[in-house]
Amino acid sequence: MKKYLSDIIDRHEKGLYVCRLPTGYGKSFSVEKVIRDILADASDDRKIIYLTSLKKNLPKSFVDSDDVLILRSNLDQVMDILPELEVPEVFKTPAYHKTLRTAEKLSKLRKNNTFDKEYIDSVEKELIESESLFRHELQTHLKQTFHNKTARLDAIRTQNRYRWIGELYPAVFTDIKQVLIMTMKKFLSKNSVIIDHSYDFITAEFMENAVVFIDEFDATKAVITDHLIECALNVSNDYLDLFKAIFYGFRIESIPANLQMALSSDEHLSDDINTIMETGEKLIHEFRLDLSYKMNNESIDRHQNYLFNDGSFHTVFERGKKYIRSAYDERSNNVLITTESKEDYKVNKTNNDLVIFSLLRNVRSFLSRFRLLVFKWAECYRMIVNSGRSDEYDEFTKENAISTILYSIGLNKTHQALLMNECCRISSFRRTLIPERSHYTVGFEIFEFKDSDEHNESTEINYIKVYDTPEKIIRYISERNTVFAISATADMPTVFGNYDLTYLKETLGERYHKQDEELSRRVDDSLKRNYKAYTDGRITIHSETLNTSCNGEIKEKCDEFLSSDNAKLAANIISNITDDHYAQMRYCSILRVMHGFFEHNEIRALLCLQNALPSADAKMNEDLLCSLFVLAASDLGKTANDNEICILRTANFDNDKDAVLSALSNGERRFVMSSYSTIGAGQNLQYSIKDKSGYVELCECENDNDKRHFSADFDALYLGSITNLTVNTYSEGNITKEELLKMLFQTESLYYNGELSYDNTDRMVKLAFNSFSGNYDNNCNLLYKTESMRNYVTLLTVQAVGRMCRTYLKRPDIYLYADDTLLGKLDVSLLEKYSSSPEIAAITKECRKLSKKYTVSEDRVLNTAERISTYGMRTIRQMLSKNWTQESMELWAAIRETVLRYPTAYKELAVRNEIIRKLYITSGEAINRYIYSQYSDFNNVVIDFTCNVVGFKNSERAKIMGEGKERVTLTMSEEDSGLTSLMKYAPLKKFFIDSGYAVKFEKNLYIMSPVLYHNIYKGALGEAAGKFILKNERRIELSDITDPDKFEFFDYLLAPDIYVDFKNWKYTYVQDKEKTRAEILAKLDAIGGKRVYVINMTGTHNSRPCISHGGRIVEIPGLIDKNGNVDKRMLDMIKEDM
Repeated sequence: MKKYLSDIIDRHEKGLYVCRLPTGYGKSFSVEKVIRDILADASDDRKIIYLTSLKKNLPKSFVDSDDVLILRSNLDQVMDILPELEVPEVFKTPAYHKTLRTAEKLSKLRKNNTFDKEYIDSVEKELIESESLFRHELQTHLKQTFHNKTARLDAIRTQNRYRWIGELYPAVFTDIKQVLIMTMKKFLSKNSVIIDHSYDFITAEFMENAVVFIDEFDATKAVITDHLIECALNVSNDYLDLFKAIFYGFRIESIPANLQMALSSDEHLSDDINTIMETGEKLIHEFRLDLSYKMNNESIDRHQNYLFNDGSFHTVFERGKKYIRSAYDERSNNVLITTESKEDYKVNKTNNDLVIFSLLRNVRSFLSRFRLLVFKWAECYRMIVNSGRSDEYDEFTKENAISTILYSIGLNKTHQALLMNECCRISSFRRTLIPERSHYTVGFEIFEFKDSDEHNESTEINYIKVYDTPEKIIRYISERNTVFAISATADMPTVFGNYDLTYLKETLGERYHKQDEELSRRVDDSLKRNYKAYTDGRITIHSETLNTSCNGEIKEKCDEFLSSDNAKLAANIISNITDDHYAQMRYCSILRVMHGFFEHNEIRALLCLQNALPSADAKMNEDLLCSLFVLAASDLGKTANDNEICILRTANFDNDKDAVLSALSNGERRFVMSSYSTIGAGQNLQYSIKDKSGYVELCECENDNDKRHFSADFDALYLGSITNLTVNTYSEGNITKEELLKMLFQTESLYYNGELSYDNTDRMVKLAFNSFSGNYDNNCNLLYKTESMRNYVTLLTVQAVGRMCRTYLKRPDIYLYADDTLLGKLDVSLLEKYSSSPEIAAITKECRKLSKKYTVSEDRVLNTAERISTYGMRTIRQMLSKNWTQESMELWAAIRETVLRYPTAYKELAVRNEIIRKLYITSGEAINRYIYSQYSDFNNVVIDFTCNVVGFKNSERAKIMGEGKERVTLTMSEEDSGLTSLMKYAPLKKFFIDSGYAVKFEKNLYIMSPVLYHNIYKGALGEAAGKFILKNERRIELSDITDPDKFEFFDYLLAPDIYVDFKNWKYTYVQDKEKTRAEILAKLDAIGGKRVYVINMTGTHNSRPCISHGGRIVEIPGLIDKNGNVDKRMLDMIKEDM
C-alpha cells in the first residue's frame, strides 16, 4: 500500500483515489510512513491534510513531530488544556474566569452519567459562548499590540507572555506546519487562528495541490451532511425580506466613496448593478412586492404549506391540495395566496393571478446575479484598500470586503449568511459544455409559508437554502488536490452510508480513480497468508443463525435452549414487559446469545450489537436484559457477575470502553452490549495482551511497534437486526426539521442515481414534509426498498464484523451469531467482494443457508392450503359478480359471522361447520399465524406455515416481487389484523365476549385462509368494532344496508343517502389515494349517495381527517390508537350528520 500511495504522490496528480483496504490491514500505519517520507523530502513543501470521522482516530504517533499540527475544536482545547495552563494575570479577565469555571464544571458532568443530557448540553453551550468571548479578547489584544500576523506569531513563539496562547490555541501555527491532522467536523468549521481572520479550510490557499488523506472515507459523508443541515437551518429567513433588504438597501448615493470607486473601476460592474436593480424594480411592480403577501385564512392550516425546489417545484399543501394561486385583493390590500384542489383551481384561476412560481424563480435569479456581482465587487474593493495599506499591516481580505459591502447595504448577519452561505462556488469548477445542474451541484430550496399572530397581516415565506452537498465538497477538494479515500468499504455502492460515487466519477472524469486492481491483488495475497491459521484448523469459527420470525409463543422459542422451567420463567418476564411480538423475539434471541456466552467458557469477549441501546423502553429494557443475563447463567448452573455485562453508550463512551478493555486485559470476561451507530466505522475494541498463551498469532512479528501483535480482538459477536436506517416516517411523533432535510438529501440522491423515478421522488418529498408537519400521509417510505438501503445494511455489517478483525492475536474458537432478518437483507455478491476475512466469509456462508427447502409432504400440505384459498376467492367473486339475492346475502353474513367467531377452529368444529370445513386451511398442526404472498388479487397465493420470513423469501416458492424488486411477504396473525390493539379498548372487548366473537387467535388445527383473512375478516372486524365505538362513544346508531341493489357498496347507513364505510388498514398501509377516492365516488354515484364517511379503525395521534369532492367524501384516518384510546377529534367529525 505504501508504494501505491507514494507513486501517486510523486506524480503530483490531482484527483480522487478510492482505496478499499480491509480492517486490520494497517492502513493508518502505511499512511503514517508515507507522510514521514514526504516530511523527509526537503524539496516537497506541499501541505498534507489528514481527515477522519472520529476524534479518537486522530493519530497519536505524530504528537511530538515539529512539522505536524493536530487541530481539535476550541472546546476540546479549553477543556483539556486551560485548567493546567499558566496564564499571565493580565489575561485573567472575567471572560477567562468564566471559561475556566465552566470547563471544569463540564468536565465533571461528562464523567458523571447521572446528569440529564439536556443540562450537559446547556453547560456546553455556555462554555462555547464564554470561550468565544475570551478568544475575541485575545484576538483584539494581539491585533492592537502587533500590526500584522507575522509579528503576532513571532510573539507567541518567542515571548513568555504569549507562549501559552500557542498551547491553548495551536491553530496559530497552521501556516508554518506542513501536516494538519483533524476530524472532518473540524475541517468544515472556520479555522480560528487568533493572529489573523478566521477562514474556511476548504477554500484556504494551502488547499491547492495539497495531499489529502480521508480516513474512514464513507463515514465522513454523515458528518458533512449534518454540518450542512445545521448551517442551512441556522440562517433560514424570510425570502421576500431578503430581496427587499437588498433592493431598498442599495442606493449608490448612500454608499461610501471607496465602495463607489470599486464599483466604477470596472464598467461591467456598473452596468451589471444597474441591470440588476432595474430587474428588481420590475419585480416590485409585476408581483406587487410593495404589499404584504398573506395566506387565505379560509384555506390555511398553519405550518402545513411548503414548496420544495430541486430544479422543479414540488407542492406540499394542507389537506392534500396540489395547486397554488396568488392575486391582489383590493378589500384587504394584500396579495392573497390560496391553495386549492385541481378542480377548484381550474374554476378560480384568472389572467390577473400572480404566478408565485415565477415570483420565486425571478427573485432567486435576482439574488444569484447579485451574489455574483458582490464577489466581483469585493475583489475590486480589496485591491483598492490594499493599495493604500502599508506592508507592515495585515492584508485586507476578500471576506472582509464582502462583509463591508453587505454591511453598507444594510444586510443583517442572517441575511448575509443566507445570501453568501455557499462553501464551494459552482463557478470554481472546471467548465463543461453542458453545465451540471443536479442537486449535488446546485443544492435545493425550501419555502415554508408561516402564519403567526406576531405578523397577522402577512405570511412569512421562510426560506431554507442548501447550497452545498457532501459530494460537491469532495468534488471541489479533489479537483484541486491529491485525495485518497481510504476505508474498508470506500467503494460500497450506496448513497446512504457512502458518497454517490456515480456523481463523483461523472463530474471528476479522468480525475476519478477507482480501486487499483494490482493493489487489491497484493492485499488479497497478503491476507491469505495471514489467515492460514483458519484453514489449517488452529482457529475455528462457530456460526449460528437465529430465527427471529418464529411461529409460536415465547416459551416454545426458549425451549430450544433453556430447561422447561426456565423457558417458562423467561416467557413470563418478557411478556410482562411487552406484548410486541417482534420485541419478544428480539429478547429471545439476545437470551440465546447470553446462554451461549455461559455455555462456552472459552469466550472471553462477546459484542452484542442491536439497532438501539438498552434503556428504560419496554422494547429494549435494560433491567429486563440484566435479568435475562442472570437467568441464562443459572440455567447452566453458573453465576453471573454484576460486572460481566456492560453497555457501551455514546455518552461517556471512552471511559466505559477503557474500563471494558482493561478488564479483558486482566483476564476477565465481558458481555458487551452496544448499537451499530455507537460502534461505528473505525472504533477500536481490541485489548492488550500480557501473555500470548491461549491465543493464535496469525503471522510473525517483524516490528515490535506493531500493536496488532500485542492485542487481541473480541472473539464472539452477535449481529442483531438493523432497522430505521433512514428517517422513521412511521413513528407516531413528527420528525424534526433536521430529519426533514436529511430525508430530502437522501431522496434527491436516490433520484440522481436512478433508484427513484420522478413520481416516486415527488411522493417521498411529500412524505417527508407531511411527516414533519403532522399531516396524515399513507405513502410507503420507498427509501427502505432501494438497492442503496440493502447495500447500506451490508456496509454496516461489514464494518461491524470488522470490529473483530483488527489484530493478529485470535482465540482458537470464534463465535458468530446473527439474526435471520439481518442476513436476509444482505447482498451476498457484495459480501463476497468484501470477504477479506474468514469472519465475513462465515457470514456469507450463513446467508446462503437461508433458502428454505420444502419436503414432498410439506409441498403437498401447502399446495392443498393454497388450492383452498383460491377456491375461497372464486366463491367470494361469484357472490360479488352477480346481483345480490337473499340467499347470497345470507351466505355472506354467515361467512362474516364465522370468521369473527372463529379466526382459528378446532377439528370437531370443522366437522360440523361447512364454511370452516371448505374454506379454512390446515398445516396439520395447531397454529395461530402464518405468512403468505399473493398476486393477481389472490388468484395466486403462496403460503408458508413455518413463519420463517427470510427462508420463505429466498425459497423457490416465493416469486412475487414488489417495488424495489423486493419479495413481498404478508402475515396472517392477531397482531397484523389489529385485533390486539382493538381489544385494549375495554368496552369493545366486553362487547366481543358477549357477542361470542374471538378476542384473540387461539392455536388450533384450522385457520382462516389468506383470502378469508384479508378480504373478509379484517373488514368484518373493522365494521363490528367501528359500529360499536360510534354507538358507545356518541350514541350514533348505524343501520344495516338491506337493499340488494345497494348491498356491499358500503358497510352501513348513517342517515338517508349518507353512508359509512369502515376500513381496517394499518396506519402504515399504502394505497393510491386519488384512485381510491375515484372508486369511492363512483360507488357513491351508483347508488345516489350524498356523502360517505370512510373510517379507518387505527391511527396515530398525528393522523388528520380529509374532506374532498365538495364534502362528499370524508376520510377519518383512525378512531382508536394502538393503545386502545379513542380519538375524540375524529368522532366529532360525524356530528353534523347524526
